[in-house]
Amino acid sequence: MMNNNPVKRKSLTDEVVEKLQHYISSGKYKPNEKLPTESELMEHFQVGRSTIREAVRILSNCNVVYVQHGIGIFVHPSPETGESLSKRLQRTDVENIFEVKLLLEIKIAEKAAYNRKISDISKMKKALGDRQSCAEAGDLNGCVEADVAFHTIIAEACGNDILADLYKAFGKQFLESYLKFDSSWSVKRLMESQQLHVDLMQSIQDKDAKKAWNLAHKIASGIK
Repeated sequence: MMNNNPVKRKSLTDEVVEKLQHYISSGKYKPNEKLPTESELMEHFQVGRSTIREAVRILSNCNVVYVQHGIGIFVHPSPETGESLSKRLQRTDVENIFEVKLLLEIKIAEKAAYNRKISDISKMKKALGDRQSCAEAGDLNGCVEADVAFHTIIAEACGNDILADLYKAFGKQFLESYLKFDSSWSVKRLMESQQLHVDLMQSIQDKDAKKAWNLAHKIASGIK
């Protein structure tokens, strides 16, 4: 059993991914070795089950670990434990991030229109409500966080875990980069696209994939 090693309460999944990746790259866990159980990892990192499962899914998609259902989580025979995607994105050009984010955003919107559930629409409505409320309060950071949450919900609703994971990484890093390098960002600027976001949600609710694709493209292109 490992000693407790709580992670910071910011970006919990990213923290768990990086720590597990470090344990594997440092040789603490070797190829084909079984990792601790979900419950043990939850206790070790002091996080919930959903965070552990999301971290494991990301590492599995990156060929760092593999899961044998009913048996456990194992280190991949040849784990790819180089530079993490989040760190790679932190040093890449914002225009490259924008290009990939644009492609991802229109695809997940299209797929979400086919695969969304009623619960996804409810979450989208809440995120848009938070976006509006933060704007009215003049809270730029809160407005940005609500915007990220809205698009992340769409990504999760698209039915493709890999696309969702990629979007989460690119979407977050893109906004952080733009807020850092573009001084024209403001609550007013974000709210100019509020109705487009509402229309996008409606198109997804209506299962109108073509309209969702067009609206997502318009929103993403308008940020540039």
